[in-house]
Amino acid sequence: MRPALGFEQLIETMFSLAADGKVNRKGMPNPLRLAVIANHHFGDVRLPFPPAWLQRLGLVLGAPVGRLLGYEPTYMPSAPQAPTAFGI
Repeated sequence: MRPALGFEQLIETMFSLAADGKVNRKGMPNPLRLAVIANHHFGDVRLPFPPAWLQRLGLVLGAPVGRLLGYEPTYMPSAPQAPTAFGI
């Protein structure tokens, strides 16, 4: 895709969540966090089904709740731990 626009940011967010163990076995974050992310990136990507209007309705309802819980549309990975002397 050129230009990548927000799609690159979406991929970085999803991979960062996975790397930090914040996804389920299928690689998906919890539904409210996903609603915040999907709402932010609705112009970049959406599901083939259900219809876009129904997806938008679900996101309009779920994303504000996710934001109230502190979820952001992007996710910054936790900083790697600096190695210490003698493995302590």
